[in-house]
Amino acid sequence: MMPFSIQAQILIDWNKVQEEPIALSSFASTIEYIPLETTDECLLRPHTGFYLTDKYIIAVDAVHGAYLFNRGNGKFIHQITKRGQGPGEFSFKCESLYGFKDRILYLNDGEYWRGIDVESKQIVKKIRKPVYVYEGKYNFISNPWPYGDSLYLGYVNNITGHIDTKLVVFNKEGIVQSEEKNYIYYDKSGRGVDRPYFAGMFYEYDQHTFFKQYQGNDTVFQMVGNKTTPHIVFKWDKKQAIIKKCLYLLRTRYTCLISMRTMIICSSIVRLMAHLSPKRLFNCLYDKKRGRLKSTRHHSDGFVDDISGLNYCCPEFATNRELIEVISPEKWLKWEDERSKMPIQKEISLDDNPIIRIVHFIK
Repeated sequence: MMPFSIQAQILIDWNKVQEEPIALSSFASTIEYIPLETTDECLLRPHTGFYLTDKYIIAVDAVHGAYLFNRGNGKFIHQITKRGQGPGEFSFKCESLYGFKDRILYLNDGEYWRGIDVESKQIVKKIRKPVYVYEGKYNFISNPWPYGDSLYLGYVNNITGHIDTKLVVFNKEGIVQSEEKNYIYYDKSGRGVDRPYFAGMFYEYDQHTFFKQYQGNDTVFQMVGNKTTPHIVFKWDKKQAIIKKCLYLLRTRYTCLISMRTMIICSSIVRLMAHLSPKRLFNCLYDKKRGRLKSTRHHSDGFVDDISGLNYCCPEFATNRELIEVISPEKWLKWEDERSKMPIQKEISLDDNPIIRIVHFIK
């Protein structure tokens, strides 16, 4: 069932951002620390993506494979999929960002996306890509996002600079039901940074689906039926505005631009991880009731961990009402040397898999 009610529109003014330390306790209730088991079958590489369910932690290496861990104790359960030509394997990639929903991980595999159940390791979904139905149109969709009872959303990467569609709604046969026009164009300069390829950001809250183009856009949209309507609009001054150009140009031409990497929408706050400068990410928090936007910029990249007392918290991923930070063994051991007491007692070595810090939002 697709909701047709429209959420109240939110205007976030970046000109009024308050740059100050942000304590975890101002929006979070508890923290979990889960060391992931290390075996020869599940050696995780840097830049692995993570998803959460109530029972599991899913680790996804987009090139090599995906792994299932017990959320309660971090024990390795099994490898969900790996690169190869066999049943349940993928030939191109599996999605390490925004490719997991309802216990199903989506694999990008030639003419189709295949959905694999992370628990049973069985292929349970098969979705034809619209590009194979419409002879080249709707190319560059990174992954499908399940929408309603039988439809999917796909963000169309503007990889040429002049693709006129940004979002499509389609069924499992790849037949497009509706499309949203793209208004962000750019001229290619011939450099490698002229090839943006991102999945777009989809998020669900209170039975509503929200979408944001990964970069170069000032709006978070809500899906209403098969169409989008603005839900969060970001305001900035002329020096920051870059409505018709994309983020990668800022490296040579601009010094300040907002581009979100993760987003959580709750009843009282909007939590963002955003680029506020060309090279650094900052955690931001917007209080809906007070209309206040705070950023950790100039104070640290992360939130002050005043709950467990472990330095700063720099979440990299977001799932529902939780934030996920990946702590390397090297950083954990450094903290052990500096403190007399750690939140969990676990023997960690430099060669181990990471420790996952999960931050729970206040209900």
